[in-house]
Amino acid sequence: MLNGYAFKSECFKTVGVRLVRNINVSHGHIDWTHAARATPVIARNFAQFALQAGDAGLSLDRPIISTGLELATVRFCDLPCMLLQRVARLSPGKALLSHDYMTLWLQSDRFINAIDPGRSNGAPHI
Repeated sequence: MLNGYAFKSECFKTVGVRLVRNINVSHGHIDWTHAARATPVIARNFAQFALQAGDAGLSLDRPIISTGLELATVRFCDLPCMLLQRVARLSPGKALLSHDYMTLWLQSDRFINAIDPGRSNGAPHI
């Protein structure tokens, strides 16, 4: 698990490498309707936050909405993209856990009840 980097909003550009923000994490996929981007130079300097196809992105702010958990799988068509603050990258070790099983478990009642963001004051966070 890796939490995204806190890129300053002045780093956001209209062209370049897309940044996965909470607003982009949808149910099952990344929604690029409101895309922020970083320059290729910034992307190279923060390569550890680059996402790969098959990574899961979980919103850490208001992760559960009325339609379910905000959990997306990064697809090849999403690349290149980078992780932004308050979104977690979950990458199971291939020998330890399958991506499909991890995704199902994260959407299970057991996981949802364990994080229960309704218990926090103000905006629910993980």
